[in-house]
Amino acid sequence: MTAAEISVDRDVVGVGREFAVAIRTTPLAAAPPLSGPGAAYVIALDASPSMSWPAEKDGETSRWRLAVQAVVELVRQLPPGDRIGLVAFDHQARPLVVDRPVSELRGTLEAVLGNESPPPYGGTNIEEALETSYRMLANSPAPSRRVILFSDGDPNTGVTTAEGLAAPAQRAAQHDVYTDTIGMGADADVDLLLALSVGGGCGHVSSKEGARERVTEIAARLARWGQNVAAPGGELDVEVHPFFPVAGVYQLVPTRRRLEVSVRKGDGGGQRLVIPLGAVGAGDQQPLFVLRLTAPDRVVRRRVDIVEATGSLRGTNGGALGKAVGSVQGVAEQESAPRLDRLMAEIDAIDTEARIARRLNETEPSRYDEVYREAIEEAQSRGLDELAGTYEASLDGLRHGQAPGDVRNEQRATSSTSKTSANRLLQARPELDPGLVARGGGRESRADRADRLRRSRPDDGWGEDSETEDRRG
Repeated sequence: MTAAEISVDRDVVGVGREFAVAIRTTPLAAAPPLSGPGAAYVIALDASPSMSWPAEKDGETSRWRLAVQAVVELVRQLPPGDRIGLVAFDHQARPLVVDRPVSELRGTLEAVLGNESPPPYGGTNIEEALETSYRMLANSPAPSRRVILFSDGDPNTGVTTAEGLAAPAQRAAQHDVYTDTIGMGADADVDLLLALSVGGGCGHVSSKEGARERVTEIAARLARWGQNVAAPGGELDVEVHPFFPVAGVYQLVPTRRRLEVSVRKGDGGGQRLVIPLGAVGAGDQQPLFVLRLTAPDRVVRRRVDIVEATGSLRGTNGGALGKAVGSVQGVAEQESAPRLDRLMAEIDAIDTEARIARRLNETEPSRYDEVYREAIEEAQSRGLDELAGTYEASLDGLRHGQAPGDVRNEQRATSSTSKTSANRLLQARPELDPGLVARGGGRESRADRADRLRRSRPDDGWGEDSETEDRRG
């Protein structure tokens, strides 16, 4: 039976300190072969006037031709039985191809798209492009269904806000249709594209030398993400002990982002969260989520069950997930060293990157270099060397004349994509001295311990046999 799986990053947590709890499913077997398509895609191509601009500095290839190249490369890498739809959009959306097998399109796709070209004027209606694409996939029997959006600018027709455009993407994800977004050039609104990539990823192609190689790399990644899906969707139902407040919910694999998940009061008095799983790959290709929790301001000298997780999967591997329980061996003044030391570093990098992005939004592009220098120092001071490296690459791009918008978009898209697997993030260090629990609050005499237990409240939430010591004030 497939079950939830919980990993706490350390055995003993520190009084009032934050720590990380990872949640995923146990490995799923590949779904049995189907008579129909394994995956269905609708590709929405921005055909607004700016897509005719050069895709590479001092180059002749337009953004439109580069997007067409990406679609051709994607189709080349997909299995012949997968299904493809194509939508071109400017101020309105126009279906060009509806539910055709990959095998039929491989030799004709460039001819189909060759008849299209960006008009000399017009708007950018991402809302209609998304709604049209989702309708085209609504009745597909494929277990993996994805919309891939290519756009180079801000929407200026229909709904234009990130919140408003994310709403249909979120509704589609509830029906296991996920959205990948690709920004083209310096004018792409990567923050908006990140908001739209519900259950999917976000990439960016800068207008610089090497853009063709970059778009080929993105196409290969998109082809991989749509394949080998063991379950098209599901949810994790998580309950957290009421004395360990939830400070944040994150996804680390396959994308890296902080999630907006509501925390409600559970039936047992704890904190209840429902986390959408998205598509679940076979084997070790499960998505990985992490909770940032805060320990209580008191010493606890006993094992505490802090997180329970169940849930469900849909599709041929569907059904209820077996329950998992995550525990700590106690709460002490001196916490144990984390065995899963990369979890807190990863979520710290996500939060740090979000702060730097807000700073860039408030800064004139001519001063981006100042922000990136400060960002490098901040990331290095926090031990986030990989994040510091992305800012160093951004600073180098500015020095070589790359457009500030391109630099910013490329860095944000790069940081949003996981570069490792869940298994590597969950590789544990050797377990350390469990005696920290006994030593956590300092030794006490039997008489002192008996007196403290007599004075403890029986309804304090830890149970009748709890051994806690308040460290507040």
